[in-house]
Amino acid sequence: MSMIDRQCPVCDSPERCTLMQVDRWALSQCSHCRMVYIPAVPDYQEHVDHFTWERSYARETQQRRKSPFYRFHPLLRFRKALPATVQLNWVMRHVRQGALLDIGCGGGEFLAQATPFFQVSGIELSPALAKAAQERTPTATIYQMPGASMSVPAGAFDVITMFSYLEHEVYPLQVLTHARDALRPEGILCIKVPNYASLNRRVRGSSWCGYRFPDHCNYFTPSTLRQLLHRAGLHPLPGRLHDCLLTSDNMYLAARRVTVPQEERLVSS
Repeated sequence: MSMIDRQCPVCDSPERCTLMQVDRWALSQCSHCRMVYIPAVPDYQEHVDHFTWERSYARETQQRRKSPFYRFHPLLRFRKALPATVQLNWVMRHVRQGALLDIGCGGGEFLAQATPFFQVSGIELSPALAKAAQERTPTATIYQMPGASMSVPAGAFDVITMFSYLEHEVYPLQVLTHARDALRPEGILCIKVPNYASLNRRVRGSSWCGYRFPDHCNYFTPSTLRQLLHRAGLHPLPGRLHDCLLTSDNMYLAARRVTVPQEERLVSS
């Protein structure tokens, strides 16, 4: 398996301690900024071959079928369409029209919801999901590429979204820096990631639903996510209470592009 060895994705420190070992995957915590992450992860091609969302979701579904609660699953199917609607409502609190780029767009469910309001584009690593997104949103521009390799016009977008994406990204700082450059002045970045600081994680321990090894390679708290955004030249915005509840497995955070020289960003980080 082709692997990438990483230092802390937030502060680049090599100093860390191991919190948990699951098969060959070591979950570690940075000794400096407290970021939790997997240091050695599969490269992009391995992700395409073995760990894309549709593959890991199929494995997760198989695992859930072993649960005694799985027989109630059909009663909850109506919730499958809910996330894209919730995400669109949240984005439109900040931006109501313009050009939108969804990084990690999956099969295009959110893009389809956003199309009546925005000129939409998407980036997706998985060839199968990129194809599904293009079929679901024929008027969208879909780029099949890694987020860290994105090649989009500078200053082209009013809003960039990353929903359930950044926890998968091997190079999150690089992606956020590219996203910052792709935003127009005062453009908005909207992020949803699992919340490693949640009470659910502390109560459920190793059975927490946010653990997915190795495709979830970054485990953010509100603090570490804000640190990473600042380093990328993005200014986190105040949120509402329910954007980051301690009882929720997920957190939402919006940030605004700020114009700060790269040298100054590195010094402040």
